[in-house]
Amino acid sequence: MNSNVQNIRQTRKKVDTLGNDDSILDLIAKDHPGSFEMLIEKYGNLVWSIGKKFLGNQSDLEDAVQEVMIAIWKSADKFDPNKASEITFISMIARRRFIDYLRKITKHKSEDSMDDDNNNIPVSYTHL
Repeated sequence: MNSNVQNIRQTRKKVDTLGNDDSILDLIAKDHPGSFEMLIEKYGNLVWSIGKKFLGNQSDLEDAVQEVMIAIWKSADKFDPNKASEITFISMIARRRFIDYLRKITKHKSEDSMDDDNNNIPVSYTHL
């Protein structure tokens, strides 16, 4: 059997048997092998669906989802189950990062359109 298929099956078993004491975020914070794959397996669809509400372009959505998953991974050690559930913590990071990403691409599009406008200024006016 292909090792990737075997790893995916093991990851699914871990996700299915994960108890409340060891959240996926706790496992990530502890550098547990396979924990990032567990995160993607359990919460990837959630993050994707949140992103679809903010971004219509498939390419932007794919890039943003990758950035969000990395942000969740980097923030895993900040998770406190006494303050919020794991799904709430992940959803809030995703929502905030998608808003940031939307602002970033909107700003770049705005700057690009300003550059296009400047390119249309007659040469005689650019040397004043």
